[in-house]
Amino acid sequence: MPCSVFAFSTWSVAVFQLSAIIAPVVGNERRIMVSSGRLRLWCRDRVRSPSHQRGAAQRSCDNLDREDWDKRYRESAFVWSVDPNQFVVAETADLEPGRALDLAAGEGRNAIWLAEQGWKVTAVDFSDVAVAKGRRMAQHRGVRVTWEVADLVAYAPVACAYTLVLVCYLQLPVDERRVILAQATHAVAPGGTFLWIAHDVSNLEQGVGGPRDPAVLCSPKDIVEGLSGFEVLKAEVARRSVEPARSATAPETVAALDTLVRAVRRPAR
Repeated sequence: MPCSVFAFSTWSVAVFQLSAIIAPVVGNERRIMVSSGRLRLWCRDRVRSPSHQRGAAQRSCDNLDREDWDKRYRESAFVWSVDPNQFVVAETADLEPGRALDLAAGEGRNAIWLAEQGWKVTAVDFSDVAVAKGRRMAQHRGVRVTWEVADLVAYAPVACAYTLVLVCYLQLPVDERRVILAQATHAVAPGGTFLWIAHDVSNLEQGVGGPRDPAVLCSPKDIVEGLSGFEVLKAEVARRSVEPARSATAPETVAALDTLVRAVRRPAR
């Protein structure tokens, strides 16, 4: 969609989201409600195994409530690694630093690393505690990041404003994922890069870790279908090495399977 008509699209999304509030509960899976003026997703059937890799508060239906995530972030120095995701490092290595938007940023490990590489980064997450920890870590490491606290299902970033937009391990049901994917891609400037990394649906049977609910998992095809106006450079299931739980019989490393999509927005005609 051209950048010039994104304002109308954003309003349409907002109307869609508000209409969902008065709709009946769909099946036995989820409902949408308003709390303090922000949309939240609540899951009745909770995921039995929480996502283990990256701390964005929106990432799975397991403990999606902001208070639960805030509590989890308070209980440890860092819930997730302070090192950047390996795919973020690899896929941005050949990019010229510009403006970056990190959606579902958690404690900010990717946002802070990008800032250290010279990017002007905006990081968004709905956990106040995670964002506060990110601010402290950025200050400790001597970099500047713009932090925002927001629910991504209602968040509308500035259209065509970023040369890099990344979404990492945001595990949501398909309807919410599509809304966020549309908003994220509209934020990419012509010629800019879009990067989506998530637990792949094949990880359920062939990998380790990640959510156990297939409803919040995706495939490269699922993401590519929402990339109108982009040239897809990479759409694959990527293997990520993970250290297993320590035991005498455990292998040194095991692999998780991730959806990895990289695309470039075509210049406006």
